[in-house]
Amino acid sequence: MTYLELCQALCLEADLPGGGTVPTAVTGQSGELQRMVTWITNAYVEIQNRHGYAWRWLRNEFEIATVASTYRYAWDDAAVTDITGGNEGAGSALTTFNSWDVNDRIDPPKIYLTSGGVGTENWMIYVPWEWFRNIYEIGTQSDGYPSHVSVDPQNNLVIGPAPDAVYTITGLFQGGAQVLAANGDTPVLPVQYHQLIVCKALEKYAYFESDQATLNRARVEGSRLMRQLEGDQLQPMRVRGPMA
Repeated sequence: MTYLELCQALCLEADLPGGGTVPTAVTGQSGELQRMVTWITNAYVEIQNRHGYAWRWLRNEFEIATVASTYRYAWDDAAVTDITGGNEGAGSALTTFNSWDVNDRIDPPKIYLTSGGVGTENWMIYVPWEWFRNIYEIGTQSDGYPSHVSVDPQNNLVIGPAPDAVYTITGLFQGGAQVLAANGDTPVLPVQYHQLIVCKALEKYAYFESDQATLNRARVEGSRLMRQLEGDQLQPMRVRGPMA
């Protein structure tokens, strides 16, 4: 459903006085209809924030074309692109961002010398920022083939040693919350769970109106959809290997 359709569905679920009153746009509203639009906006952001951006639909893949002697990259740097789509579209700059997902022992970032081609690709090794700083931010350093990756306190991706040529780095990042703004904006939340946004917004309406029956209905349906969403879109638990 689009942003406008979600707002219209909320109004129908709330059974507003006036015989099926629904907004015809998400902008230019006031009073009751403005509250409906705002509740949809907030409900969707809250769903995205619920698990600290651990949702699969917010997990995307980045690519960095390194710059020689540059070891620090911000998420909105021109060298960084989204290669899986996300909110932006494949091959475009990142417009929403929460965190680098580079500390994954099963799927760490990969790197290859661009001129050598993907056939020369290797895994990178994640090190905590304090270790990285002690290794690469002391004395005079020589550029080389980057093998380590970390994240600094300003949430920049850092690689060491600084690259001596152009390398291609790929890895995962967690996108930031998508904020709906225009009539046709469509949540990147999987479409089969769009009704969850309506349910969460309906709870807000029910609290505002002190409508216990509507609140109970929204909670029951919303809890069912949330369980389904969590089962489908959260990363499975991993069992640690045996201790030595």
